[in-house]
Amino acid sequence: MKAIIESFNNLGGIEKISNETGAKLNYNINVIVASNPEGNGPSSGEPRKIGVVIASPSPYHLDVVAASIINLKPIEVPTIKRCVERNICTGNLEDIDIIGEDIDKFIIKDYVIPKPKKLKLVRDWMPKFLISFINNTTRPKPVFNHDACIGCRDCEEACPPKVIAMEKNKPVG
Repeated sequence: MKAIIESFNNLGGIEKISNETGAKLNYNINVIVASNPEGNGPSSGEPRKIGVVIASPSPYHLDVVAASIINLKPIEVPTIKRCVERNICTGNLEDIDIIGEDIDKFIIKDYVIPKPKKLKLVRDWMPKFLISFINNTTRPKPVFNHDACIGCRDCEEACPPKVIAMEKNKPVG
């Protein structure tokens, strides 16, 4: 799989990103413009200029490159770990054909990774059945547009927790 890395400054602005990188890859592309807050972001993080544009026809391989740039082991990212388990990608940067600038130029050794937060607001005094009800009703669930569905099964194959099934060529979950 290919990925392209370019300095944001080399592309001349956001309006040229998809044209320039798409032409180099000759594919439909996924793009990350890396200029994010680090630490407990995005709203409360500290601004950190990364100045890189990453593009790939594969969002999975794109995540591996992005994780590597912030010096995070890709396999430690839950979505990448799940892709490795499903044989979508290997999670190894070495397996990606990087085009453009040298990735070592962009790796940030001291990037502050957000600490995972656990929500324990009322767990000590709230009954378990109520916690279960709240979790089940607020947990994200897939929403389908059955009128636009063509029955291709892409959603079923791409669903990491495997909660989407097809019935009569329509997704249910």
